[in-house]
Amino acid sequence: RDPRVTEQVRQHLLQQLLTSQPEQAPKLRAALRLDWLKGFSQVFGDPYGLDASNLADVLTAYTVSLWAMVNQQPRMGRQAVQQVREHMRHALAEQPQLQQLGRQERQRMADTLVYSATLLSVQRWWWLTHQQDATLTAAAQHYHQMALDNLQLDLTALALTERGLVPKD
Repeated sequence: RDPRVTEQVRQHLLQQLLTSQPEQAPKLRAALRLDWLKGFSQVFGDPYGLDASNLADVLTAYTVSLWAMVNQQPRMGRQAVQQVREHMRHALAEQPQLQQLGRQERQRMADTLVYSATLLSVQRWWWLTHQQDATLTAAAQHYHQMALDNLQLDLTALALTERGLVPKD
């Protein structure tokens, strides 16, 4: 892991967040000084067996975090998340353009997803534990629309089961 790449990703994310939320500048700067890899390990590594250095694992973490936010789910089963990871690993292995990326570019993608997945999980946890129902509902709608626009993925139509993400019955 190249610490320079991680720092570049952190600075880029900080600039994006400061642009969209300038009033939160002190909190954002403080939050981004934390060890996000350790946070990822606590949120996704220990409970779900995901590895911050594996692109498929961090993409899995981001995808299931997004799903949980959109569907306002407080918990996800370990087997379900691991099944999504297996699907993700197979899907990424079949993407030749990913194999052509250099080590730093793959790390840049992974680090961006580490920050994004961890941020989503922390936000969801905070809103759920602090009874922020209106904020959680607004965030769920925002992330639902973002997934539709950017990923062409309707997360409200999917269930997270021991078979992974599957269409709801």
